Amino acid sequence: MKPDIKRLYFFHFFLSISLTAVSSFLFIDQLFLRMGLSMSQFGIIKGLAFLVPVSLNLLLAPYLARLGRDREIVAICYLMRVSVPFLFLLLPWLWEETALLTAGSTVVFLTTMLFPMMGRNSVSALIRFHIPQADLGRHMGNILSLWLVPAFFLAIPCSWYIDRHSGGDDGEFYVAFLHVLLVTTVFVLVAGWFMLKISPITPADSRRPRPGFRDIREPFQNRAYRVYLHASFMLSLVSSMIISFINPYLLNAQGLSMFEVSLIGVSVAILGVALRRIWGSMCDRYGGKNVLRLSVVGVALGLFILTGEGIVAVLIFAALAWNTNEGVFGIGLVAGQQYLNLSLSDEKKTNVYVAATSFVNGTGMFLGSIVGGFLLDWIADKMNPEAPYAYYAIYFTYCALAYLVVGHFITALRERHRTVPSSELALQMYRSVRFRMRR
Repeated sequence: MKPDIKRLYFFHFFLSISLTAVSSFLFIDQLFLRMGLSMSQFGIIKGLAFLVPVSLNLLLAPYLARLGRDREIVAICYLMRVSVPFLFLLLPWLWEETALLTAGSTVVFLTTMLFPMMGRNSVSALIRFHIPQADLGRHMGNILSLWLVPAFFLAIPCSWYIDRHSGGDDGEFYVAFLHVLLVTTVFVLVAGWFMLKISPITPADSRRPRPGFRDIREPFQNRAYRVYLHASFMLSLVSSMIISFINPYLLNAQGLSMFEVSLIGVSVAILGVALRRIWGSMCDRYGGKNVLRLSVVGVALGLFILTGEGIVAVLIFAALAWNTNEGVFGIGLVAGQQYLNLSLSDEKKTNVYVAATSFVNGTGMFLGSIVGGFLLDWIADKMNPEAPYAYYAIYFTYCALAYLVVGHFITALRERHRTVPSSELALQMYRSVRFRMRR
């Protein structure tokens, strides 16, 4: 393995540790629940935090790409990513009204979301430059594992620590949260050190043109990429309707603790280490479109099962599509999108293409969060607000049906791989898993 690829691996490993709490909706949602926010307020905060940053990111992407300082941009952006969330802990001491807490949380949240989006553009450009396309799926599978797994493991002691102090007063709870942020933030410095050691993308090597404002339109004018953007928008919209409210459902309706949710997440992450490599290889062999077609059906199945009451339904959902980005089919969904995002982009303008995808995804997540929050509150008002399981079950049924509708947009995707029946792809997936278990 080339030294620069190894450094990309180490960067994602240590960055994952630093993002344990600040990028986890489990921890952020617990903060919002402690503040007494409603589901519609959840939706407003998360929706605006998706929309505003992606809009700014799209406008800034060409100019940041012209700087040719991708490594420095990444290091600075992720340092800000783990620093700004400390402001969340100040808000309850400044205001008590939920309206003011909602406004303050929105500003902090959208600021924390802007920096990683800008950083991700440059990371994607470095990945596209240093990793050959023939090995892109395999390496992306490994990188996704290093991006997620360490944080899942560290989330267990962190969530256990916060659970221990959740029964006390607000002061005890927020101080415990401060301790978690301080311990994890240190690792962003190590991640930044590895990033700065990666060989830069020089104009002489990459022959990249100097992007300008007009280049923002190019991803939307590229026919094959535009079709991908349509599908990605719909996937993001439905996904945000789930991930924005899954933790309140698990904590309030299913009665799980943060520690229990983290424990399930770690178990799924262990399962995902091998699955990411398999799905990455499947993308290299069969293409992202075929992987997405199968994965969407699997995620919808997981959501239908989630509507059942009790820990068994939660565990089966976790195995299939935890948070829509983990589990057997959740990982396939992410792997297929990542593969198509990079393989269909113009290698010389990866920053701009990735920014366009982030904009489209953020718009979808904005709409999904807003619609999902008000839909949940509306269903709760029509039923018994004191029995959250009942109205959440109806809500997730709607989400599962929406995923099946999204399958129509995926069939329109265009790439160089031939269309493979889902049954054949599922059989090849089974054989790959069985082969790895025998090794």
